[in-house]
Amino acid sequence: INSLLKNKTIWRIGLIAFMFACISFTFNVSVSPLLQQNLNFSLGKASLLVAVLYFTEIFYSSSYGLLIGKIKDKRKLMIVTFLCLGIIGSLSFIIETRYVILILCIFMVFDASNATILWDVAPMSARNSNEISLSVGVLNIGLNSGILIATPLAGYLLESFGYFSVGIAIVVFMIIGLLLIKNLSINIERVN
Repeated sequence: INSLLKNKTIWRIGLIAFMFACISFTFNVSVSPLLQQNLNFSLGKASLLVAVLYFTEIFYSSSYGLLIGKIKDKRKLMIVTFLCLGIIGSLSFIIETRYVILILCIFMVFDASNATILWDVAPMSARNSNEISLSVGVLNIGLNSGILIATPLAGYLLESFGYFSVGIAIVVFMIIGLLLIKNLSINIERVN
């Protein structure tokens, strides 16, 4: 555990996972009411659509798993997919559009890619085989903490300040996540 405390890369990935979960679940909590408002969906219909689209991430993630294994510079890939996730997520709430379902589908593609990349990269942050399971544990801490914080925060922002504030929150999470990814150092050879 002493080596875990000294490995800053593991903790950086945990913080990136936290920011990813904050984007994902801020979007998730807020998109159902957006569908109800913009497209006149019932709560049940909006929730079912969101659930079905999140289910499709299983297939996206499988495809990304095959693709990501072939890409050497995972940090650049993380920057691109994180940036796309944040921009698409925030635009959903900042601009009024009738194309919410299309935006939701595109968001899911980048949501799945970010999750898959994080699960691929976390073990790479380990300096030795003893740290691999610890690195995945820290990744889980980041993901679960992000869900825990983002869900009520998104509800509060939405009810208190409206959709624009949700979009701004996603932008803030994206910027912090990108700053963390920018200085991330991953040794692929150590794992392969």
